[in-house]
Amino acid sequence: MRRSGIRLLLAALLAPKTALAHAGAHGPTEIFLDGALATLTRPEGLLPMLALGIGIALAGRDGLFRALPWMLAGLGAGVLAAGWIDLDMAALALVLGAALVLPIALLGQGLPRLATLPLAALTCGATTAGVLQGQGTGNAPLAETLGVFLTAPAPATLTFFAARLLLWPPCPRRHIALRIVASWITAIALMSLALLLRPI
Repeated sequence: MRRSGIRLLLAALLAPKTALAHAGAHGPTEIFLDGALATLTRPEGLLPMLALGIGIALAGRDGLFRALPWMLAGLGAGVLAAGWIDLDMAALALVLGAALVLPIALLGQGLPRLATLPLAALTCGATTAGVLQGQGTGNAPLAETLGVFLTAPAPATLTFFAARLLLWPPCPRRHIALRIVASWITAIALMSLALLLRPI
């Protein structure tokens, strides 16, 4: 039982383009955890939300409060659109994530607030749809969909508070540290995008 669980986890980590696996997930709790685990281990689920947390942190102390309605709207739209939209949403999520933190890495400042809020909605929508792998509400079990929906904002929320703590009190060295983190997220997102789009 223990070995089969380890094999399942390795399969989920090593096959990001495959549909979410349900083998061994019999009850709603296990299926919910499958969705949550996929969100936190797939590049298109984790990296864009880490980038979003940094992006809204630079929009001000109330950045998360202002972005939350946009994020929830994007998450819901992503769940609804995942089953029928004819786009590679995983690739789009990685592109949006890189776009959010690239100005921070290069210039040391985030995007204007008016641009950050719509990008928050788009990023959350693309992330949710990308993780669901086109299974949407019509195919994915409800428990799995809830696992993705409820877990997706967690990395952005935690990163927001971590970034705000790093930025206060204001210090040039701390700002440089945030730029380094942003550059790493950008680089990893672009590498993940290249792997995702590579010819098979």
